[in-house]
Amino acid sequence: MQKDAQLATTTPGTSSKCFALARRYWMQSQPEAAYEALSSILAEHDDHYEARALRLQVGRVLKRKETEEDAHKLLTLGPDAGLAYLYFGQSMMAKGKQADAIGLFEKAQRRVASNDPHRREIQQLLHTLHRTEINILIRLPPDILCLVFSFLPFAARLRCAAVSRIWRHALTTVSILWRDLDLTSDDAEDDGVIVALERSARWAEGEIRSLRIALSAKVLRALARQDLHHLHHVDFTPPGRRMIEERSLVQTMQIIAASWHHVSVSGRTIPIGAFTAALCLHCPRIKSLVIERGALMDTVDNVDTDATIDSLRTLILLQSYDTEASDIQNLLRIVPKSQLCILMLASPLNLGKHGSTWPNSHSWNILH
Repeated sequence: MQKDAQLATTTPGTSSKCFALARRYWMQSQPEAAYEALSSILAEHDDHYEARALRLQVGRVLKRKETEEDAHKLLTLGPDAGLAYLYFGQSMMAKGKQADAIGLFEKAQRRVASNDPHRREIQQLLHTLHRTEINILIRLPPDILCLVFSFLPFAARLRCAAVSRIWRHALTTVSILWRDLDLTSDDAEDDGVIVALERSARWAEGEIRSLRIALSAKVLRALARQDLHHLHHVDFTPPGRRMIEERSLVQTMQIIAASWHHVSVSGRTIPIGAFTAALCLHCPRIKSLVIERGALMDTVDNVDTDATIDSLRTLILLQSYDTEASDIQNLLRIVPKSQLCILMLASPLNLGKHGSTWPNSHSWNILH
């Protein structure tokens, strides 16, 4: 053994003997000795094709830094070297560059000789890549994945988080992707919505900015448990299954409504009067309010005569019913500094003598 090593290191000119020795080391599972013998051959004969090919093979096992150089050199010496194509293709696959690997393997099929021992492995890898081209997307770098996910609807992001561990890690480690939540679904049960809310709040790291959700007693309790101090936009217009109890609604608003700027609600499931009264008390920063299918009479009757929403600038009433001109006048008392009011009424409004007494500071659009 010592004599063999001396032959490999001190007489590199005897390349055929050194190559035979290197092959023997390789067959005997001595990759380090084989690599040393092959390096001594290439130091003397840089264009030794067989030594370069075997050192590439041994270097892949030992993970030597010269392996890529060997692959480039092998392609220079023999453009039909299947081993070099195999090395570069597998390197591309390891880096997630499936499209590049497909192109390289297709090129190899045209160039590599039919009797090349690596041709079959190249064909098998190409076949696998063609059958699993979705991996091209799955293995994109995390920053590219996050850019792609940012263009998807919220519900699609939730589904993508279950595709693979790579996608889930990319999605759940970027809090900005979970700051705007749309938790509406035609067939979603309350328990499923609450689970999605809790996961999204955790992934958003307390930075939720907007929320669209159908309210229920369970959902209200779940909202009260979350950190929603950065929540600015709320949309409670998606229809729930039953009318919300006033007490639980007001209690939840006491906890989470202080940061709201833009609010949309529906009178189909939310008691608008109690909701508006709670806004006066617990929502000092509100700038715009949209009410769908609300009765103005209920709104006005529920609000204390001295209570106002001074910060409100835009009021939109859609499909309001049981509306009298006096109700609108009383509503203006609640929102004295609003600059734009849009009314889409479910029935004609008789202004009567009240039409000439409306404040001129408001810009009105009344639609029937």
